[in-house]
Amino acid sequence: MNECKGFGRGGGKIILLGEHSVVYGRPALAVGLPDGVTAKVAPSARKVGQIRCRDWRMEIPLNSGDRSAEAVRRILRRMGEAGLAWEVDLEVQIPHSAGLGSSAALCVAVARAFGELRGRRLTDGEAAEVAYEGERSFHGTPSGIDNTVAAYGGLVWFRKGEACRRLELPVALHLAVGVTGLGSDTSEQVGLVRRAWERDRARFEGLFDELGELVRLGRAALAAGDIEALGKLMDRGHELLGRLGVSGPALDEIVSAARASGALGAKLTGAGGGGCAVALCGSEEGARRVEEALKKAGFVAFRRRIRPGGADGEEGL
Repeated sequence: MNECKGFGRGGGKIILLGEHSVVYGRPALAVGLPDGVTAKVAPSARKVGQIRCRDWRMEIPLNSGDRSAEAVRRILRRMGEAGLAWEVDLEVQIPHSAGLGSSAALCVAVARAFGELRGRRLTDGEAAEVAYEGERSFHGTPSGIDNTVAAYGGLVWFRKGEACRRLELPVALHLAVGVTGLGSDTSEQVGLVRRAWERDRARFEGLFDELGELVRLGRAALAAGDIEALGKLMDRGHELLGRLGVSGPALDEIVSAARASGALGAKLTGAGGGGCAVALCGSEEGARRVEEALKKAGFVAFRRRIRPGGADGEEGL
């Protein structure tokens, strides 16, 4: 390893069940993507270094007011690094503000890169903890699920305030993802739900309870290898998220098109208000059909096969 450089990676994520209710103490079920963010950090000859990312058309000084720069500064402070004389170069394989955990992947990648630079390989738990500090720049008070999945990967059962549980995945998951092209601001959507919750707590607590129960049923379905049952739970999850007010016409259109082309179930993934929807399919060929249907409907789409015990990519974004 070049002692003057550090490298790190964080993965993207798809939430299968439990968006928004996870903020209110209910569990969530998520799976890591093979796509993510890779970071390279090195000392800078300048007093104030830069963050560069060609994929996101980003080139900003570390002392700027941009949320990515603020996130890196928070990570630096959390890791005991002084000053801003650092060059941070990013390579990404996931779209920004699309509900796939790009900011968490960035934070985990940068944390791991600074750790390697100092000759210390962070554990998954340490990387998730440091990245959470950076995530606060993007989302205020995030639930912690995105940075946890970005660090651990695989199938994750997450509940705020509890230790992460990485679960065994007994069967492959064939997923097709449709991208609306509309940005999804997590803090904005979380705030929208919070304001609605404050106006009618009894109703929203009931919705959160049902979303939490879907997560528990989803975990049991996965343990039994019952993908069809999981698909039905995802359908119900999308309906409940719509009742929370975080879906929209483009997300609903992706979900409808996916179901019409044979998906076992489909729902928005992430904060909503834009971003992506994910479809669960019964086979690789089924995922291919859904992907093609979504593209014909005018959306950017891709598919992934999440294999037992890990994840591997099919086609790039």
